[in-house]
Amino acid sequence: MRVLVTGADGFIGRHLVQALLNTGVEVVTLTRRLRKPRSKHVTNLTFNLLEPTSWEKVLSSVGAVDTIIHLAALMPYTPNSTGSDFIIANGAFTQVLSDWLNKKNTPSKFIYFSSIGVIGKPETLPVSESYLLRPRHPYFVGKLSGEFAVQTCNPRKITTLIFRLTSPYGPSMPANTVLPLFVELARGGKNLNWHGSGSRRQDFIYIDDIIHICLSSLDVNSSGIYCLGNGTPISMRNLAQMIAAKFSGTKASASGLTDPQEGISWVVDTSLLENNLNYMQKTLLFNGLEKYIKNLDQPTINWWEES
Repeated sequence: MRVLVTGADGFIGRHLVQALLNTGVEVVTLTRRLRKPRSKHVTNLTFNLLEPTSWEKVLSSVGAVDTIIHLAALMPYTPNSTGSDFIIANGAFTQVLSDWLNKKNTPSKFIYFSSIGVIGKPETLPVSESYLLRPRHPYFVGKLSGEFAVQTCNPRKITTLIFRLTSPYGPSMPANTVLPLFVELARGGKNLNWHGSGSRRQDFIYIDDIIHICLSSLDVNSSGIYCLGNGTPISMRNLAQMIAAKFSGTKASASGLTDPQEGISWVVDTSLLENNLNYMQKTLLFNGLEKYIKNLDQPTINWWEES
């Protein structure tokens, strides 16, 4: 089997490529920076999500693949990005990938990582695959455009799987979201503070569970859209208290500041994923945090050589 992974040097991508190699899969990686693979079973190609004129040339160098796993995206916190940048990077490039697969006209699979944020603000709970879609940021508009692009694949030849991911965490993740920020503060001997009442709830899914569903999806032959999360959300108050309890001397309390997302709760229904794809491997947040903290001082997971 030969698999194309876009965004292969991102948080999920670096774990996924290594897992694919461990199962004997040949991997073609698309990354923004040139990477020198450690394995002869990896071919690295570079591309830029904001340079559409380069996309066709890059794809012409990929060769035959059985599966695309599309992780690459322009993230919402990218400096100086405009709304149209997100549509181009996250929507238009996905359409180009779909067109490329359609032209090949051979049986294949397209696995696309979207975001649970394409629904906008959750008004009723739980959130399921049938939820009304009202994205509230150009990033999510782009991701939703990507979902539509994937669905233009020839259904007789191409199996498409779309995963609306919640909040991933684990070793080598960037420290720009609440969970790693809390951990870093606690490691530094600082107390943790939640904003508002601390009632806002997020669904955190451990990287091992994401990789597990990716690998099992390689054998799936029916298309579908799935919410991919842990299924058990936690409030910011309880998250702060859980992390503080893992570090001696660290306390957690209210900051006294308002939370602009006060009361928002991401309760995600994963029953369709469980029923259709046998998704049963779930890492409890308490255990996932233990693994994450334990690996903080370990070498970063890379399938490429550091220069």
